[in-house]
Amino acid sequence: ILTIGGFIGSCCALLWPDLGSFVAWFLLWPTQLLMAIVMAIRQLPGHALAIGHISLLQLLGLYGCIGVVWLMPRWQKQWRFVAVLGFLILVVPLWQIQTQRFLVTVFDHTRTPMMVIEHPNSTVVLNSGDALNASQFLVPFLQQEGINRIDWAIATRPDNPSKSGWTALLKKISITNLSRCIPQAFPVGATRQSKRQIDVNPQEKLTLGPSQMMLWRVQPTVLELQIGPQNWWMVDGSNESDFLAWLVTVQPPAIQVLWWTGEPLSSSVVEQLHPQVVI
Repeated sequence: ILTIGGFIGSCCALLWPDLGSFVAWFLLWPTQLLMAIVMAIRQLPGHALAIGHISLLQLLGLYGCIGVVWLMPRWQKQWRFVAVLGFLILVVPLWQIQTQRFLVTVFDHTRTPMMVIEHPNSTVVLNSGDALNASQFLVPFLQQEGINRIDWAIATRPDNPSKSGWTALLKKISITNLSRCIPQAFPVGATRQSKRQIDVNPQEKLTLGPSQMMLWRVQPTVLELQIGPQNWWMVDGSNESDFLAWLVTVQPPAIQVLWWTGEPLSSSVVEQLHPQVVI
């Protein structure tokens, strides 16, 4: 009704604008009905499901199935078989990616260090940034990856209640476990929506599905992440002299990746830690 009515109203508006407005006036009630239906569905649990993006080959395969049934009469009777084939073309590659994916993504357009670790059946998010970063970058990325639930959310910085990235993230994606390295890392509303909140103390190890985390230091934060065969160190907001002085008092493990945020990093830190990769 809305599509055909809008087309008729547009044609009438070309001839006489007032006539187009008059026709469009009759579309007010079906428009409001459609909006009410959409808002009602939006309140239901599971109303949105992110399945990830499909490849160009999948897209061509789906259009090929439609074209075969449309243009070839003998295949029109086999439309059920073609429909099943199209469903398999869509679902099987996405299922394979979800069950075999192992990916670490570091975001480069935010002052807050942000990372997403994707394991099969497990997702870890390190920091969410502010509300803008969460809604414009983090949520679209997770939806594109087909992630509908975050298993572990880790906060290393205090959260601004008025610009909370965790609040913006929870509006779209559920979080099972909240882990904070410092107090006031999560707003009150976020802790109520998660199933469990864990405070991480220095020198305490935490198992994050297939990965492990240990907090070495707070303010500035030094976080160790065991991701697959690699050992990561995230150093957040530390100046070099303070970090080197602290490094003398501990026995750091061999690390493969050093993720440094804050002031510029000189070669002295790299020479002392000997990482294979510096971010």
